[in-house]
Amino acid sequence: MSIWTSKTKRRGAVTLAALLFLSACVDGGGGFARAPSQMAVAGGSVIIAGPRDYCVDRRASQPEAGFVLMGGCASVSGAASQPQPRVPAVLMASVSGPGAGTPVAQSLGEMESFFTSEAGRAALSQSGSAETVRVLETRSADGVFYIHARDQSEGLAEAVRDEYWRALFELRGRLVSASVFGTDARPFSSDAGHATLRAFVSALRAANPES
Repeated sequence: MSIWTSKTKRRGAVTLAALLFLSACVDGGGGFARAPSQMAVAGGSVIIAGPRDYCVDRRASQPEAGFVLMGGCASVSGAASQPQPRVPAVLMASVSGPGAGTPVAQSLGEMESFFTSEAGRAALSQSGSAETVRVLETRSADGVFYIHARDQSEGLAEAVRDEYWRALFELRGRLVSASVFGTDARPFSSDAGHATLRAFVSALRAANPES
């Protein structure tokens, strides 16, 4: 459980900084004529790629830290000629160092118990307080653990909805955390968020075939 806890908390500050940048990104202020569809992290050993019509926000991503922020290509690039996905989500992925511990596929029951506990909710919280997080649902499928949660921590960007979906799984021996957020300006249903996250997981796996 220590790897899940440290992973979540280590990304907290990075995630918050990315979310604070989000309002410009969603409104088409990315400022790039063309945004990339993927980005290498972890010394080039893992490729972060999203579903169709999502692109990397290079200004908000930190590949050296294993963190990538993605949005609709038109929004991120600031170019209306670029495609915009049907679900206007913000995608985030973070990748651990090698040797992430027990594989997620072998720890699904333990992970559910942990993330619904006070310690697990504190790990999910942007403020580190279990009281701010409500775990709405957990699911597991094909070696992936999914969390549907609401985080009402103070300091989150006003444009970003406090409800999100997150997936935990492995790629090439590293723990990956992939998340899908909505915005107040362009909300979408929980089912759409979960479907987008599953598509994100599929895109990540396709970009990183096991050798």
